[in-house]
Amino acid sequence: IVWLIGPARWLGQWVLSNPTVNPRAATDDWHTCVGFLLLAASSAAVWSLLDRKRGNYRTLHDWLRLVMRWTLGFVLVWYGVIKIIGDQFNTGSLSLYRLMTPVGGLSPASLLWVTMTYGSGYVVGAGLVELVAGLLLFSRRTVTAGELLAIGAMGNVFLLNVVYGIHLKAFSLHLLLMAAFLAIPNARRVFDAVVLGRGVPAVTLRPLVTDVRVRRLGYLSGLALVGHGLYVGLNPVDRYRDRHLDQALISPLYGVYEVEAFARNGQEVPPTLGEATRWRYFLVERTGYGTAWLMSDSVADFLTSVDTSRAVLRLFTPPGRDTVDHLLLGSYGTIPRYDARYWYGQSYQAALKDVASAAGAEYGRLTYKRLPADRLALSGHLGSDSVAITLRRHDRNELFLFKWPVRWTYDEEYSATNAETLTPSAPWRGPAPVPTARPH
Repeated sequence: IVWLIGPARWLGQWVLSNPTVNPRAATDDWHTCVGFLLLAASSAAVWSLLDRKRGNYRTLHDWLRLVMRWTLGFVLVWYGVIKIIGDQFNTGSLSLYRLMTPVGGLSPASLLWVTMTYGSGYVVGAGLVELVAGLLLFSRRTVTAGELLAIGAMGNVFLLNVVYGIHLKAFSLHLLLMAAFLAIPNARRVFDAVVLGRGVPAVTLRPLVTDVRVRRLGYLSGLALVGHGLYVGLNPVDRYRDRHLDQALISPLYGVYEVEAFARNGQEVPPTLGEATRWRYFLVERTGYGTAWLMSDSVADFLTSVDTSRAVLRLFTPPGRDTVDHLLLGSYGTIPRYDARYWYGQSYQAALKDVASAAGAEYGRLTYKRLPADRLALSGHLGSDSVAITLRRHDRNELFLFKWPVRWTYDEEYSATNAETLTPSAPWRGPAPVPTARPH
C-alpha cells in the first residue's frame, strides 16, 4: 500500500486546493488522509457494482476486524509501555529553558509537555489504561471491554492533541475511529446492559478457522509478531535512554545560573531591563546546551564544551535546525528530535563535534572558577568583547514547582501564601512559612 501514498497525497492536495505539505508533520498529513478516503470510497463503489450479486461480506468483515483489533492492540500496548517506563514524557525533555520560560511565553504544545512530564503519576495511569485496553483487544472474549477502554483513552489523547496543537491529530483520530468501528457491533448490547440495566445474551463466537490446531498456531503467530514488534520498537528506546541518561555525559556545569555581575571591556553593565547584551540568566542543560537569557528577554543559544582539567568553557554557535535534526535522529530513524536542548548524550556529542570542527564556529572562550555559596566566576571573551561575569547557581530542584508536595486535601493557606511569594525574576524563592492560623 506504500506505493499509493504518493497518488493519495496528490489527490488530497488537489481536492483541498493546498499544494503545501510540511514534511515534519507526516502524522498530520490530512492531504494523504483525504486522498486515501476518496480512493477507498471509489474502490468500494466499483467493487460493490462488480460484485453486486453477493449477499454479504461477513467473512471478510470478520477478518477485517481481526486485523484491525490486533493492529490497534499493538499500538496501544506500545504507547502504554513507553508511558509506564517513563520514555514518552521523560525528565530529559523537561529542559531548564522550558522551566524558566513564563507560562504565557510557552506554546500550547510546550505547556502540555511540561504538564505531562511533571505529572508522571498521571502519565503512568494513562499508560496502564492504554496497556490494558491493548491486551484486551487480543482476545475476542474480552474485546468489548478493550474497545470501550480504547475509545476513552484515544478520545482523551485526540482532544489533547487538538487543543494543545500536538502534531499527532490525524494519527490519534485514526486510532479513535478504529476503536469506534470495532465497538459498533456491540453498541446496542452495551447500551442495554449498562444504560438500561437489561440482561443480554452471551455472544456466540464464530471461528474464522475451523481447525483448532490452525487457530492455535495463528494465535501464537500473532502473539509472536506482536512481541517482535514490541522488541523492535522498544529496544531502540532502551538503548536511547541508556545513552542519554548516562551520568558521565551530563555537563559538569548543568544548572540555572543567575547573573549577579556582568562587566564588558572593563565596564560594569547594570541589570537594566531591556539591555540587549547583558545576561540575566545562563542556563546549561544536561547536554551542555547553553542559553544566555538577556535583560531584553531575548535569548542566545550555544553549544558548550567544558574542559574540566583546564577549567575552560567554550561556546559555539549552534547549527541550523535541519542539521540538528539530522544529528539527533539516532535510532529513531526519520523522526526529528526538534531541539538539541531537550536531549542529551551521544547525539549532542555528535552535534558538538561537528560544529566545533567548523571554522569560525567558536563564539566565546571563558575560564571558570567555582566560588563559595554556589557561585561561579567567568572571564574571557564573547565575540570581540572581553567579559567578566559572576553567577550564582540554582539547581532545578530549587524551582518552586518541584517543592510543591503531594497533598490529599486542599490547603488554602499553603496555596495562597506560596503563590504570593513567586516573582518572574526569582521562581525559586519559596515556599514561605505556612501560617498556623486562618486569617480572619
